[in-house]
Amino acid sequence: MARSSNRWFAARSVGALRAAIAVTALACAGCGSQCDRHPDDPPVVWDGGTTLHGLYTSAPPGGPFLDFPPGRTYRFENDLGGVPARIDVSFSFNPWPFDGGANSAGSVAAAGNQATIQQKCAKYFDVRNDTCSEVYLWVSAADPIPGARCESDGPADAGVRRGPADASQNDARPRISDAASDVSP
Repeated sequence: MARSSNRWFAARSVGALRAAIAVTALACAGCGSQCDRHPDDPPVVWDGGTTLHGLYTSAPPGGPFLDFPPGRTYRFENDLGGVPARIDVSFSFNPWPFDGGANSAGSVAAAGNQATIQQKCAKYFDVRNDTCSEVYLWVSAADPIPGARCESDGPADAGVRRGPADASQNDARPRISDAASDVSP
């Protein structure tokens, strides 16, 4: 009797395993690229940040945060004087996350591939949104390592140049320049 119940249990377990594999395979049939992340687009060069006393920030702490659509890579030019040892990235769903109004969203630290550090060099660093989420981005970098370089420490202008006034005007999505005129900090 024990032998037949063991066979029955083994057959049930194998059947359940096959069913789980089939469900997983069907669920992942739609896995993969579900949004257009533009992997071959050049980085958008951001030269609107500030470097002061060994700390670089992409904007004042209250904003405006930069529009960070899926697949965008920002190249943050800086005057740190070395490769930043630390890069911190924050996100919000509002370019002015701390305005105190009804649209105040706050911010959170980036995690995982939400903000992939693509490259860290003495003159710039690249941050990529490797997700399908549209968010707003704020970056700080600090602790420069003097004398450290990367292979591509040539001119930092290999990309589309943007500054505070023209942060993101390539498509019809809400942009920082639009939000900055509509929302007071």
